[in-house]
Amino acid sequence: MKKVLGLTLLAALGAFVVFMTGCIPPSEVPTPTGLTVEATADGAGVKLTWNAVTVEGEDVTYDIYFEGALLEFGEAIEVTYYEDADPGKAGEYEVIAVAGGEESEPAEISTKPIAVAPLEGWDINASGESGITFNVAGKAIVTHSMGATGTKRDEVDFYFTNWAGLSAGFEGPYYLASAHKVNDDPGDPDPGYTDWRTTGISDELGGNIESTTIVPTTSDPDNKYYYDITEELVINGVYAISTQDDYFGIVQVTNIDETDGGVEFKATFQPIKGLRLF
Repeated sequence: MKKVLGLTLLAALGAFVVFMTGCIPPSEVPTPTGLTVEATADGAGVKLTWNAVTVEGEDVTYDIYFEGALLEFGEAIEVTYYEDADPGKAGEYEVIAVAGGEESEPAEISTKPIAVAPLEGWDINASGESGITFNVAGKAIVTHSMGATGTKRDEVDFYFTNWAGLSAGFEGPYYLASAHKVNDDPGDPDPGYTDWRTTGISDELGGNIESTTIVPTTSDPDNKYYYDITEELVINGVYAISTQDDYFGIVQVTNIDETDGGVEFKATFQPIKGLRLF
């Protein structure tokens, strides 16, 4: 009986201290749930949304951190959304609920693209797979055959080509082309197939894939880039990609083997629809 009484008095004392100080234990400030992120209309920023946090007897506000730094707003955020119009790059966000002078554990979300991957593609008439796909669901870059035996042709976003028929061999110059351009390509291995995807490709951007933090676009919502085939590919050239489904990626060509049609390249893409940040 004494032990039970002691525990009861201890609990009462704790409640009295909380009441007198006006603070609540951190464990009683719930972590925000339902945190999501989407691109702003121009693709250069993000909008965060989350579910409201309720703490009895307390007003709840929210602190937002980007890459570990608290974003300053001039006044406390009381709504359950925040638009970061120009972060300049992709990164990690944290949303923390604040009530009674205490903070919740952070809700976390990332806008970072998939890791830059070294890959190999092939001229459309070479022995390897030439069609390249940004697999958003799997967050991976995969290759497919574009010939008559190809089972994933309707998923191809772009491919490499020397814009020549098979009999011409694999000499350059080489180009990066939207999948639908294969119907005009002298090297088309399956002229009867027409259900190719349409992809936009930028001019050569300069720099390198690792240092690119945002890719450009046009003001035309139906044409994110002006081109569906590049000028002659530049070794170590960096090109931005916009897919038919409005996802953005970057490709950097590192080597072209004109004896067998192999193209070595690095690539990444942003799995958040419409977001141009990297």
